[in-house]
Amino acid sequence: MKILLIRAGALGDTLMLMPCIDALKKEHQIAVAGRNPGIAFLAPYTNECFDMERGGWHKLFVSGDDIDLPVTHADHVIAFVNDRDNLFAANLKKVFRHADINIFPPFPEEGSETHVALYMLRKIKSAGINIDCESQFQIACRKPLIQKLQAGGSRIMLHPGSGSEKKNYSADFWFELASAVKDRLPSKSSEILFLLGPAEEQKFGLFKQKAEELDAGIIICPDNRSLLELLKESCLYIGHDSGVTHLAAMMGINTVVLFKNSSPACWHPLGPGVKVIKSGEDIKSIRAEILESAGC
Repeated sequence: MKILLIRAGALGDTLMLMPCIDALKKEHQIAVAGRNPGIAFLAPYTNECFDMERGGWHKLFVSGDDIDLPVTHADHVIAFVNDRDNLFAANLKKVFRHADINIFPPFPEEGSETHVALYMLRKIKSAGINIDCESQFQIACRKPLIQKLQAGGSRIMLHPGSGSEKKNYSADFWFELASAVKDRLPSKSSEILFLLGPAEEQKFGLFKQKAEELDAGIIICPDNRSLLELLKESCLYIGHDSGVTHLAAMMGINTVVLFKNSSPACWHPLGPGVKVIKSGEDIKSIRAEILESAGC
């Protein structure tokens, strides 16, 4: 049976499909339509992967009969999109005339304490797909779903950004943390690396200066392949609730995630080596807890 999963979201949102893919790929053909960079990391685990920014997918969101998609057959189509006027569902039915089509909101209801990945597993089951939701979610918490494929590594990667400034601790917090980690490293051969993305563009100069003072490395906006290689060589990753943090956790890297203004219950990263630290007023206590959990 061929199942098409549709989820047009950012990196972290898209990666939340991995437990579903892992559960379904054993017995079904899986196609995924989403957005980059997320789908690039899902592609090796699916039969087909489609970028919704090209190939006519945008026509599903507007009225019209001229809808030409790069995939026209599926037994089940399950989409996680906002479709209040049922236009998206109606357009899907024009393309997939014989498919069972189900549309669900992209996230659990506001105020819910259900993890996003578990929510999607349960919705897929409600669509008539045989899946053990709770068991599969626990598997995702215990094993890497995106294989690291390389043991060892001595790099400690710090990612001080995210897609929302409200989630982030200050630059000074990260500089002090990097200095404390450096002072306690058991081996001088370990490398500290600051990873910066587009959201940190205005802080590039500041982080570059501080990285030089700390004798740390810095990398800015790596492509997908370079990011994977950097993560593979890391023994520890520390970051906010962000897409890259979810990627690191799913690769089985020891991951410390700092939560601020987002829900750990709904968004804690999935993987075997995850340490969640919730926000609080005492920054020194938070820093001490990070160092303890990192083994520094």
